[in-house]
Amino acid sequence: MKFKESRIVQLTTPPLFGDNPPENTIYQWLTEGSATTVVINCRFSDGSEKTVSGGASHVGATGSTGPIGATGPLGGPTGATGLAGATGIQGETGGASGPVGATGPRGASGATGPTGGLTGATGSTGARGASGATGIAGFNGATGSIGPSGIQGASGIDGFTGATGPSGLDGSSFGENVIINGGFDFFQRNNNLVWTNYTVANDNYCFDRWIALTQSNSIATYRYNPNTGTSALPGPFGGWMSQSNATAQRMGLLQIVESTSSFPLRNRDITLQARVANASGSTNMRYAILEWTGVADTVTSDVVKDWTSTTYTPNNFFLASNLTVAAVGSVSGSAWQDITLNATISAACNNLMIFFWTESPAIQNGTVALMQVDCHSGISRLWSPRTIVQELQLCRRYYEKNYSLDVPPGSNAGESTCYGCAITATRLSNSYISYSVYKLHTGTAIVYAVWSGAADHISEGSSGDYTDRAVTYRYRGPNGFSIISASMTVGSSLSWNWAVDAEL
Repeated sequence: MKFKESRIVQLTTPPLFGDNPPENTIYQWLTEGSATTVVINCRFSDGSEKTVSGGASHVGATGSTGPIGATGPLGGPTGATGLAGATGIQGETGGASGPVGATGPRGASGATGPTGGLTGATGSTGARGASGATGIAGFNGATGSIGPSGIQGASGIDGFTGATGPSGLDGSSFGENVIINGGFDFFQRNNNLVWTNYTVANDNYCFDRWIALTQSNSIATYRYNPNTGTSALPGPFGGWMSQSNATAQRMGLLQIVESTSSFPLRNRDITLQARVANASGSTNMRYAILEWTGVADTVTSDVVKDWTSTTYTPNNFFLASNLTVAAVGSVSGSAWQDITLNATISAACNNLMIFFWTESPAIQNGTVALMQVDCHSGISRLWSPRTIVQELQLCRRYYEKNYSLDVPPGSNAGESTCYGCAITATRLSNSYISYSVYKLHTGTAIVYAVWSGAADHISEGSSGDYTDRAVTYRYRGPNGFSIISASMTVGSSLSWNWAVDAEL
């Protein structure tokens, strides 16, 4: 049998109540170290009631916390939704609208007013007003068509002829000078700045671009300023030939023009002009314009077949084949003279040639001199040289050296611009030499030892303690060449000079 229901009240002192304690209430009060519980007026589950009181009991020590109980099941299921309440009764609608009122009747029209008074009599005409200002003028009308031409009048009398105007410049009437070193500024094969004889055999170059032709023996050539009697700068300069043999002979100077400069002169009128002086003892000095019609730039430069002939045609004085004589001229006297010769160049010309020579034999020490040689298309003109730099570069296309202009190739002057060292017994540094101008063809390059001047050698060591080492040319071309040597001491210093001839 269990209490039907109860509640517990915990007190610190005993309860105070009379004969009717509260029903189903447990009172518990605590004293230090003990507790007293009193249950009064209990109602049990079978409906019986009984008043019970309990004695005091000591409160035991607090026990250790028990283990956590297992989690209870989730709450019960959600309750069902309650029924919706009934809709309330709608309120009453307001009263009905009243009827539209009827349109009122139209009012009557008012009576027409009385007519105005009679029209008055017409007044007299007023005075005339002043004239208005003049209007702006209208635009001009369109121009009428031109009428027919009238009859031409008679011609008037011719006026006087005016004075002749000054002559125009001749600048457009001639072309470039195809002669290189026509002012004899350069003599690279010799000392260019000192009057020094340069001995040259027949059919060999002397002045840059000029070939000496002789009847039998060598002659002397030199560069000379006739105004100062020296070869010192500045010019003008001339090219001298001196007949140095005891036996008299004929001699001359020839220049061959490269094909690329000759082709533009085909079918054109050209002019050769120069200053000449003949102190050779020969009665006359001759000059000619020649055409080489053989293979271009492969020219037979010794154009004379028979020096004694006075018939200046092919197979007589001149060679029989591949040669056309365009024009021949002559001048007598020993003083300086200006000469001019004209010719029309044929379409077959591959290389133009200019030739000056003594008609009769020159005596010993007899001289011939040339200056300001110019050959161009068109008429004659004043001497107009190129700049010295341009002229030197043109000369270097055919001949170049690394020496100073006043040092002939092969000299042992001790100067050089080419240095290297022995890398191995055969190889040397800086062994490739580049030309300043692309050459006409491969040509022939020659290396010279600095201290001895020996051809095809380089100098190993320095002045007073050097050895000449022979060289081998590994490469030669129109742009440069390279060398090797033999028996060199590794690490030794080397020096050399060079010159290259790529003439026609």
